[in-house]
Amino acid sequence: MPKLHVIQGAGFAALLIVLILCLETKAALGAFHSAPDALTGLQLSAMSLTCALIAFFGFGLAGRLKDDERPAVRGRAKAARFVALAFLFVPITFLGSALKADRLSQEWEAYRASPAYQADVALSQDMLSDRYEREAARSRLIQPTSANLDILDGEFLLAAVLQFLLIFASDALRVPAPITPEEVKHWRSVAAGKKAAITRKRNAAKRKQRKAFRLISGGKG
Repeated sequence: MPKLHVIQGAGFAALLIVLILCLETKAALGAFHSAPDALTGLQLSAMSLTCALIAFFGFGLAGRLKDDERPAVRGRAKAARFVALAFLFVPITFLGSALKADRLSQEWEAYRASPAYQADVALSQDMLSDRYEREAARSRLIQPTSANLDILDGEFLLAAVLQFLLIFASDALRVPAPITPEEVKHWRSVAAGKKAAITRKRNAAKRKQRKAFRLISGGKG
């Protein structure tokens, strides 16, 4: 029968994989649709997916480097995490663009079905209307084809939060193996040593205070 921590670890891994597939396929589709041709779209999609996977597995690797007993290996953990975070910039951009494109598409469909669209059509053809109002109406009648993602857009911030949560989860939600009797003995010994050191320090401070009190009392006598 599989051990409990193995089942828990597999469950977390499965959920993370599902989340990866949801986010990264969305980002890859956003990359594909933002490209001028199919070949470029496939290349951008592959780049987005590859960068996301490198970030995910790289951040998990950084956690294992940090746990290593060898100082030289443990010292690489910060660099590994920095590199993993840097790789996230690509999928964050494409995911944010895909989310913004969806919003713009929904807004366009709502605009097409509203009376405002017919009013703009009439205004754009009215040669007696103000030229600036007519040009504004014509610009509104052009369906947006590019998301033009900005770093301050809500879609960019949402994409960044989701991607960061994903890779942090790859390290923070690791299920540890059950503690062994040897580890229990070791950590109890460490705790007892710390407690003894605190007690010795406290007793030394009390002896110092008593000695100072006796010196003061003797001086008054």
